[in-house]
Amino acid sequence: MEEKLKKLLEDPSFQEAFSKTASAEEASALFAQHGIQITPEDLTAALAQPEGELNENELDGVAGGCGWCVILRRIGELLGPIWPRWSRR
Repeated sequence: MEEKLKKLLEDPSFQEAFSKTASAEEASALFAQHGIQITPEDLTAALAQPEGELNENELDGVAGGCGWCVILRRIGELLGPIWPRWSRR
């Protein structure tokens, strides 16, 4: 799953389409079109995550086997340069 996500996020046509999304719901639908199910809430959380070390809650999630925690963090890292307007606060 992570490899599929990484390839998708590196695809210039996907990056362009993602950067033009108007909402988290629209971005979630775009991911779904490519076979990756991610909720608008999870996507918003991924884009809001700061770079750097994991905080205590994130570490607890990873230690507890939260694969999505790691994947969501990776989404935020990979999409940094193309974050759509709706994700900026």
